Amino acid sequence: MKINTKKWGVSIFSLIVVVGIVLMSGCVQKSEPLIPPPPTTPVSQGYIQSFDNNLNYGFEYPETWTMHSPDEFSYTQGVKKVDMFTKPSEGTSITIIAKTSVWKDTNEAKSVWQASFNGTITNETDLNVNNLKGYEIIRDDSGTKSKMAIFIVNGMAYEFDYIGADTETSFKASEIIFDHVVNSFNVK
Repeated sequence: MKINTKKWGVSIFSLIVVVGIVLMSGCVQKSEPLIPPPPTTPVSQGYIQSFDNNLNYGFEYPETWTMHSPDEFSYTQGVKKVDMFTKPSEGTSITIIAKTSVWKDTNEAKSVWQASFNGTITNETDLNVNNLKGYEIIRDDSGTKSKMAIFIVNGMAYEFDYIGADTETSFKASEIIFDHVVNSFNVK
């Protein structure tokens, strides 16, 4: 029996090419875009839109305020990220804490806040921001005013804190900013 070496050589070459293509197709890796996708909602004039692609939440903050680095904070008790920005001229700050929730929903968080801050809550509001249910309080604790909001979404708690400025006038001025930040909050 005579072996046709020409046919045999073509068959081996074809087999090597097919195996090479199969192996190389498994080694090709699609690269992720380095630039995050553009915002899907318009940014309000005078604000910067921040969106965390890992935790899938975003908000707007004033372009004239200073954003602190998340590395400045320690992450304990389920905290995943802290966003804090301050108004340079007066030191007023707004903080957003994203953490694993110990509460099943906003109503449970509301009950805990009402018990914890009993006697200091001067106003409370149920929120609906971008189809997310939240809860907001204004507190007056020995003359220090603060405003807080919380949203429980997909097992995460997003807490917004604004601890007041020295005077009622400056509290009101930054309260408007706080309200804008809260009302721009979104989770994808």
